[in-house]
Amino acid sequence: MTPPEEEENISFELVLPGADEPSSIGWLAPPSPPDGNESPLPGWLNNETSGEEFRSGLVPSSPTIIRKVRQSTLIVRRDEIERDALTAKAPNVPNASTLPPEALKKAVKNPLVYGLIAKVSLPRPAFQFKIEHDLPANVALLDVKPKAAVVGNRIIWSFGRVDPGQEIRLQLVIQPEEGAVINPSDLAVFEAGYKQSLHFQTPIARPRLSAVADGPIEMPMGTWETVRLQIRNSGNWPVKNAIVRGLLPTGLKLGENAPTQEEIGLLLPGEVYEFSYRVRATQEGPQTILFELSGSDNTSCQVERTIVVLAPKLELRIPGPIRAAQDQEVEFQLELSNFGRACTEQYEVYLDYSAHLEPLKFERGSIDSVRRRLSWTGPAMQPNSEVSYPVRFKTAQLGIAELNVEVRTASGARIKSSRSLTIEKQTDRKREIQEQFIASMEARLNVGFPAVSGAADATVETSQHIVFSIHNSDFALPMSVVREVGRAPHTTPVPNVPDWLVGLANIRGEIVSVVDLAGFLQINSSGDTAEKRILVVRSQQSSVQTALIVDRIRGLRNLNEQTLQPMEIASPFVRGRVESQGLEISLLQTEEMLNSPQMRQFEIY
Repeated sequence: MTPPEEEENISFELVLPGADEPSSIGWLAPPSPPDGNESPLPGWLNNETSGEEFRSGLVPSSPTIIRKVRQSTLIVRRDEIERDALTAKAPNVPNASTLPPEALKKAVKNPLVYGLIAKVSLPRPAFQFKIEHDLPANVALLDVKPKAAVVGNRIIWSFGRVDPGQEIRLQLVIQPEEGAVINPSDLAVFEAGYKQSLHFQTPIARPRLSAVADGPIEMPMGTWETVRLQIRNSGNWPVKNAIVRGLLPTGLKLGENAPTQEEIGLLLPGEVYEFSYRVRATQEGPQTILFELSGSDNTSCQVERTIVVLAPKLELRIPGPIRAAQDQEVEFQLELSNFGRACTEQYEVYLDYSAHLEPLKFERGSIDSVRRRLSWTGPAMQPNSEVSYPVRFKTAQLGIAELNVEVRTASGARIKSSRSLTIEKQTDRKREIQEQFIASMEARLNVGFPAVSGAADATVETSQHIVFSIHNSDFALPMSVVREVGRAPHTTPVPNVPDWLVGLANIRGEIVSVVDLAGFLQINSSGDTAEKRILVVRSQQSSVQTALIVDRIRGLRNLNEQTLQPMEIASPFVRGRVESQGLEISLLQTEEMLNSPQMRQFEIY
């Protein structure tokens, strides 16, 4: 047999009939034999044996082969058979070339039977397997086996699943219509298609580790908490040599001799093992513990637990006078605030003073005269709480007295602040009045200044101004617009605003915007926070109120605005300069500054 032309993806093979079957896959039923007995069906279909032994030669229903072409298409075709290559029983069908025209015409009036025998040679089962065949022209379908769907001239067999080695047999019985032309050389074409199956593999016995970590979401710094880990074998097979390891961040510490690794050993399916850590918070911020589990058969698992460590935020202030006369009594306040989210631990306050001062009175503390140190011990401070320690001194020596304060907590946190006091021989009455005024402002007394009739910056012979410094420059504001003088309060930052807008502050129950005046005027600041103050100012032409941060308060002065000199560089917020007691003071345009678009875009209503 001459093999067919090779093509890709061959999936079906020819099934040669046995001795009791016709030697063909596609065939034509013979017409009535010469004796006149009608035998429209081949013997292999009606279980009869007819025909004679033959060797070689082409007959109308000569053997065919099936080949699989691309995209799973079956084609039945006639092929050459070499002589003496095949021996089989075949129907007694005369060669069409020897039939007279009358016999051939009579043959097409009888039903014709043809079909297909094939074996599936796929390596795996195929699904949604179909074979389709188009009937010849001008014929009527009498029967089809197995049952098939008939759509117009197309026959469709749906087999669903076919397995490797499965045999497929198809049979059709047709009746040629009048005028039909049937030729033994015609080929019946069958097309097959299917979908490939997907194969998955999964283990039958599978150990599996899983874990859930539990513990506090937040914890104050310096405290101890327990973190628990629940470990489970959630598989269906035992886990051997199970181990859990805990990796701690720098902000959490274990107790002494506490292991970071625990050997669990054998963990049966569904068995639960619980493990716990005692940790101490030592660093503020989010702290993440990583637990790693491992066991036999490459089983592993990781789980995390994040704890936010809360810390207190301490602020230390030392309000008091900046100048004093010799042999004068002065008083300072040591103000300690906790505006954090956690309590402080027990703390100690130390005040070291220079030889220029002699302590006269202090409360709830102790004194070390040799070291010139006052000290206090305090309990834990709750969040958003404040404590004050008043101290009264006598100015004993001329010069600059130094006050150095340090607060130490039990956890080792420290905060420091310092203050200086200039001790002079005598102070005139005017300076004494100024110092008393500044001290009263720093004590946050709400001083109500009488309003000046007319505009705040109206030109008069002399008017009272409060003078302050920013770096090496002196400025002044009319007292009629200043509502309060004090130390800078705790400020809440505001996102997406210029740098000169420090934030918002609660001053006597009112929310006020806090402005760094140096940044607003685009000049340098001294950077010394010890003497920084705020001026709460309010426009008399609108409801704008804000707190201006300045480097230092110089005091009150009566300025003659008729002596105003123009600025060397024009500024929209400075009217001009005046000279007073050797100082060149720039007078600010209060209303223009407070009602400027830059200020009003952040106005608090």
